[in-house]
Amino acid sequence: MIVGPAPQHDTIAPNQRIAVLAKQTGLTEEQAAAAFALGSVAVTAGAGTGKTHMLAERYLFHLTERDLSPLEVVAVSFTRKAAAELRSRIRARITQTLGADSEAVAELEAAPISTFH
Repeated sequence: MIVGPAPQHDTIAPNQRIAVLAKQTGLTEEQAAAAFALGSVAVTAGAGTGKTHMLAERYLFHLTERDLSPLEVVAVSFTRKAAAELRSRIRARITQTLGADSEAVAELEAAPISTFH
């Protein structure tokens, strides 16, 4: 769980930063590298490997560290069920981190989290 801002890039080596973030969020180091990457990522992994957890953390990263609104972040999945699960987990993380009264919780309902179809 992210409890505050991520460590600054100039105070900790990148591989150590990823290890710290992985431990804080319950992700593997590989998942944390994808979740906290500055550029775009494409995630391909099998069932039960933590994709939704990683994507929810990545979404929260964009809201908290990149100062974006849920209306500015696009999350796409292959099925409606997966998109609904992702929205639910993101809502839980936003509520846990920013509070239930956060503007981000309200904006999440209109956020572009959907399928390719």
